Amino acid sequence: QHFHSVTRYLIHDLLPKLKCLREVRLCGIGIIELPDSDLKHLRYLDVSGSRITRLPDTVVTLYNLQVLFLKFCHQLQKLPLNIGRLVNLRHFDMTGVHIPSSEEMSLHIGKLINLQTLSNFMVGKDCGRKIGELKNLSHIRGATHISRLENVSGVKDARDANLMSKEELKELSLEWDESHSSQNDIVERNVLDVMRPFKLLERLTISGYRSTKF
Repeated sequence: QHFHSVTRYLIHDLLPKLKCLREVRLCGIGIIELPDSDLKHLRYLDVSGSRITRLPDTVVTLYNLQVLFLKFCHQLQKLPLNIGRLVNLRHFDMTGVHIPSSEEMSLHIGKLINLQTLSNFMVGKDCGRKIGELKNLSHIRGATHISRLENVSGVKDARDANLMSKEELKELSLEWDESHSSQNDIVERNVLDVMRPFKLLERLTISGYRSTKF
């Protein structure tokens, strides 16, 4: 109980008052929520391993934020509506996080043209969440996991991802939901074909693919 009272004081009373903070690391201390805050100078936010279910909507007003780590936040249910407003974001890591629905993913991630780390991208059907949001993210590197590919409507939609331009991407995971029924065997095969990555990729993982040919 003492631990939780100290944590609550730190998060809700002290943190919002420290207006000049550049870096906040709250990983592994069991926090369950973040307050709305006005930390305009913040550049680094790490809440990895926490029990938060959502981020406050005010996160998208932290225009100087360059690093957002949400690794292994297993209870995270949704992201703020328009994370595309964080135009200076370079590293966005949600390793180990499974958002239950693509409708709870943020809109317009394609506006983050400086992004270098994008661990997860869940494809949605509506504007702002489609696979084409990846088109201009030519600087992403390391490993990326693209899921819910059953939401890709066709070859043109898949081609918009422009994976061939991601020359520094080393690991790529492509995932269709295992419970989906293939909308069209040929379409699914062609979608996979046009999502061909750059030739220097080191590891490729494909799961949930339902077409009868590869």
